Amino acid sequence: MMQSLFTLLGGNMNLLNPQDLAANRMGEISEAQNRRINLALGWGQGCSLLIFFPVILMILAGFTFVFLVSGGVSVALLPLIVVAGVTFLVFINLVPGVWQVFSNTAKLKRDYENRAIRQAQGQLAFDKNGYVFKATDRNLLLPSAENTGGLLPGATYRVFYLEESGFLLSAEEIFPVSPAQARASLTEILAQANGFTLEDLAANRNGEVTLSQRMKPLAGVLIGMLIGLAALAFGSLLFFQVFPNVEAGEALTVMVVPALVLGVFVLIGGWMVVGGLLDMSVSSLEQAQGPGRKEKRTSRGKNRSTYYYYVIGGKSFRVTRRAYTALMDGVDYRIYYLPRTKKLVSIEPLDIQSRAAQI
Repeated sequence: MMQSLFTLLGGNMNLLNPQDLAANRMGEISEAQNRRINLALGWGQGCSLLIFFPVILMILAGFTFVFLVSGGVSVALLPLIVVAGVTFLVFINLVPGVWQVFSNTAKLKRDYENRAIRQAQGQLAFDKNGYVFKATDRNLLLPSAENTGGLLPGATYRVFYLEESGFLLSAEEIFPVSPAQARASLTEILAQANGFTLEDLAANRNGEVTLSQRMKPLAGVLIGMLIGLAALAFGSLLFFQVFPNVEAGEALTVMVVPALVLGVFVLIGGWMVVGGLLDMSVSSLEQAQGPGRKEKRTSRGKNRSTYYYYVIGGKSFRVTRRAYTALMDGVDYRIYYLPRTKKLVSIEPLDIQSRAAQI
């Protein structure tokens, strides 16, 4: 949860800033770092109260409802029991997270008051939650799981951080990494996050498609079959059960709309099946290359969902949340994908120097 808090504060910050680094070398905290830490403390304390507020509001609303419906507090205990049970479950789920916010905020506050700046050496690493800085004896928090603060994979850095909270302040490169090493390290991270192997990538470079990559559209094929079969089954039910019982003059009107809707579902299912099967038998992959960036898209409506994409060479490819965190903006990539379903099968960085120049 503290990682999410840092994301709000410094998503685009640069840990290699020379002014910040100079201040930390002298045991001081720069003005920019002061602002970021104060904002973190304010967010940590404020968010904890905001999380508890809806729970308190729910309790008050529940008791008010019981009182109004029953005409007093001694009648209709069932609603009260339901409200108490729901409130208890909410507390069970919220208390650990709220306690973590309080605990991490307290650690950061103590670090800030004591000016507990420490040094460590290590490298950028990637785990199940995204990027972290792996020091000798602990993992330190980057500005966010998807932003490395300007650090490159494969290089060794000396970092300055706050001792108890692990709040990273600044970094300096002590063992530089060559472009080839940086590309290799980032390639391994992208392979891990996107579910392909370096052997798969080598085959794609030679114009080949591996068996595991051919199987990627299988889930879509099965879903398409289910959609199409469900639509056909429902259509058969209407035709054999409903249609014979409808008067002749109303039959056309009654059946037109359902037939159109079911026809659309059959076409969608058929398109998914055909496209997936063609990609499963494909002999060569499509490629795109160019500067890469990440993109989030949120659906509209009551049940909002967030979808994650790579945008490379003017083309968008939907990926998982974990794969989204692995991509470094500002790097040139080559991406290999299936031609009809547009499923990403592998990706490799081409020029990591462009990112280094930005830093």
